[in-house]
Amino acid sequence: MAHSKPDGILLFDNKNQQKNLFCYEKEEDLWIGTIGYNIKFEYFGYMKKMILTLHNLKVMSKGWLPIHGSLVNVYLKNGEKKGLLLIDDFGAGKSESIEALHNMENDGIKDVEIIFDDMISLHIENRVPYAQ
Repeated sequence: MAHSKPDGILLFDNKNQQKNLFCYEKEEDLWIGTIGYNIKFEYFGYMKKMILTLHNLKVMSKGWLPIHGSLVNVYLKNGEKKGLLLIDDFGAGKSESIEALHNMENDGIKDVEIIFDDMISLHIENRVPYAQ
């Protein structure tokens, strides 16, 4: 079995601090985030934001581009497959757009497959773009 290590570690509800912090441990190639103790940090969004911050820092260190968006494969009834990347701010309607595609399945769309919903990393290898 191959041994692997995490790309990042998040410490939540750290009673010894009042702020949210992150740092990079170069020797271990590890991003570390801490969410301090504060009643307002009990909202899940603070943990989500720090997790996404650690993710974004990790992929940017690889030369990749983190994007807030969704990626779907749209399978048409004529046999074609199209990839659709939706990029926009939080609450701008990406999920609603995907739902609208699902509702169009009688109008030439056979199926809609959600690949990513919320956070995507784009990079190029050998002049070919990849999303993951």
